[in-house]
Amino acid sequence: MKTIRSIFFAVLAALPGAVMACDMPSSEGRADLYGHTSNRSGIDMLNPNFRDSVAAMMDAAQAELGGSMTIYSGYRSTEHQQRLWDEAAARYPDPEVRDNWVARPGGSMHNYGLATDMRYNGARIEYGSPVSDWMAANMGRFGLTRPLGNEGWHVEPIDARANREAYLAGAPMSCTESFEAQMM
Repeated sequence: MKTIRSIFFAVLAALPGAVMACDMPSSEGRADLYGHTSNRSGIDMLNPNFRDSVAAMMDAAQAELGGSMTIYSGYRSTEHQQRLWDEAAARYPDPEVRDNWVARPGGSMHNYGLATDMRYNGARIEYGSPVSDWMAANMGRFGLTRPLGNEGWHVEPIDARANREAYLAGAPMSCTESFEAQMM
């Protein structure tokens, strides 16, 4: 029997353009989140609400597509971002061109724990691939988006760039439908 809360979320999710707080299961302590990053802080330092949403998206991708979606880069310190910026200088000497491929230190959402780079079956996710198409159709369910047109693997919370400070202060993420409604 559905609870009143379940009915409420189902009705709210059915409204055109409905956006609500995400209600994802906790991902705290999930060992499978750690196997594909260079260090534990890449996961531990992610915003907890964002991490929960990414983990829920990973689970849904596995259930709906098969295969394995993983995080290969999460939180990055500004020092790490500086190394990436410096290393990219060899390939992109013009800083304006480099900005298209690597964020400057302090300018990456990774530096705030509000971005992940994803892989599917060990490969970087490129726009136009089947998993990319699945992500485009389903990311709103988890309050997630891919704001970079040249990086199909880069994931952030919806409106994270405009609401970074609010997310860092613990504001809930917004989803196009509640997680509970999805599970009915």
